[in-house]
Amino acid sequence: MSTFVLLTITGLGLGALYFLIASGLSLIYGLMGVLNFAHGAFLTVGAYALWFTESKLPGMAVLPRFLLGALAASSPAGCSRLSSSSY
Repeated sequence: MSTFVLLTITGLGLGALYFLIASGLSLIYGLMGVLNFAHGAFLTVGAYALWFTESKLPGMAVLPRFLLGALAASSPAGCSRLSSSSY
């Protein structure tokens, strides 16, 4: 039974991730008429940053590790946003 629950939660999370990527691509294509594949690059960089941060914090509890990993995963996109455009 626990395998079924784990696979269900994993499938829902992966489906939500696919939805976010597809809706971002659809929005950019619908507004600009151009496919911008930077979404995939940011997803890859964020996933590697999250994995690297999680692997370097083995003794911490799950929630602080996740929050630090999410912060590390979102920082490359934030730095890119701040450095590439003006307000």
